[in-house]
Amino acid sequence: MESSNKGLLPTRLSLTSATDGVTIPSPTTGLVVYHTGTAPMSAGIYVNIGTPAAPQWSKATGGQDNNNNQGSTVYKSKYRGRNSMSSVGVYSKPDLVIPELNLMVRFAIVGGSTASGNNALTGNNRLQIRLINQPATDVTITSYSHWHGPVTHNSRGVNLLFTAADFDQWQNTDIASWNNQWGYYYLLYSNEVRAVKNPKDFAMNLYGICGYGNPIAAGPGNDGGDEMYSLAAEIF
Repeated sequence: MESSNKGLLPTRLSLTSATDGVTIPSPTTGLVVYHTGTAPMSAGIYVNIGTPAAPQWSKATGGQDNNNNQGSTVYKSKYRGRNSMSSVGVYSKPDLVIPELNLMVRFAIVGGSTASGNNALTGNNRLQIRLINQPATDVTITSYSHWHGPVTHNSRGVNLLFTAADFDQWQNTDIASWNNQWGYYYLLYSNEVRAVKNPKDFAMNLYGICGYGNPIAAGPGNDGGDEMYSLAAEIF
């Protein structure tokens, strides 16, 4: 299709999130829409690079290609306050979704949690990962990490195994909890093979801030409500 004076006008709508499967029920893979913009997602053309059962809306952007020789893609998530579970078992903060590696990352308060309003007063803060879509065979995510802060610093290398039965279960990236304030840097890659956006073809730099326990960010309720958390993934 070619024209010197006409363009393509996709369907205009408002997506509720990057995993919205309600606004358009069971959207087919490759579906293109124009999202009019909301607080978590800026306006623009989006493509469902997930599946009808598990949509993943990715914003189409111009610029440099991401291939073996040049370019990269960055995904990010940031928020204030700890990611704690509600009374109905739902976590309030956004997950970081990385389609190329079939991977999701989050901070989450797990175990020993006591609530103060909408925030977790206590509990074990964890950096966790899981797969997005079910793999055909076992998948190993390899991680080399370093974190540093005013109290302590450390580094670690680990292999995390996911199977077709437990691919959607969150796994802790480290033995100890993240109940401290740190900057962190991770290098991750996967051995998973897929026909489209093959995870084995990509590597990832993961970095950001864990603000747990920063005394100047305790918030009005003294519950960590103003702590900064950020997750940024650079895929190349």
